[in-house]
Order: sequence, then C-alpha cells, then structure tokens
Amino acid sequence: MPEKPRVIAEFEECWNCHCTETLTQRATKDLKEAGRLPKEAFTSLSKQIVPLTDPRVALSVETLLVHYDVCANCGISRCTRADRTTGMVQMKQQPSGFSPS
Repeated sequence: MPEKPRVIAEFEECWNCHCTETLTQRATKDLKEAGRLPKEAFTSLSKQIVPLTDPRVALSVETLLVHYDVCANCGISRCTRADRTTGMVQMKQQPSGFSPS
C-alpha cells in the first residue's frame, strides 16, 4: 500500500501578485462544498514525478512529486507544492530493433 505523501514544500501564494487561489482551487470549490471531492484533497493542473532512487532495481521507488498550477488572479504558472512519496515504476518498453518483413 502506498504511503501518504510527505509535504516537502508548499507555496500558498503567487510570487507575482500574492494571490492564494489557483485555477484548480476555483474549479473544485463547488465539488468540495457538495461533498463530491474531499475538502482536504490537494488539486493541481499538472504533476511531475521524479524518481529519487534507481527505478531499475525495484517496482516501487521513492519519488518527488511536484505540483504545478496557475494563479487565479494573474495567470502565472507556478509550483504549488512538492511531496515525497513512494510510487510505482512504469517502465517504458524499449524498441528491440527487430522489425518483421
């Protein structure tokens, strides 16, 4: 079972205009109020997963999960949070170089 993410850094306000609301917060506000999404659920527009250990030696590795969103006031794209967690590795299949005639 995956462990709960551990917050490494959280950037609650926009570095440009100091607004604290993001587009996904605005978009999910009514869903949280209606109980269709947990109130504590962290939302973001995109995520980047960076393995912190060698994914070739295990199916599950320590990862850095970086969340990105857009400021609801000025539109600047920014990092909103970084979590350290354990993630499953999805290895991409390498082409074998063999192609049938």
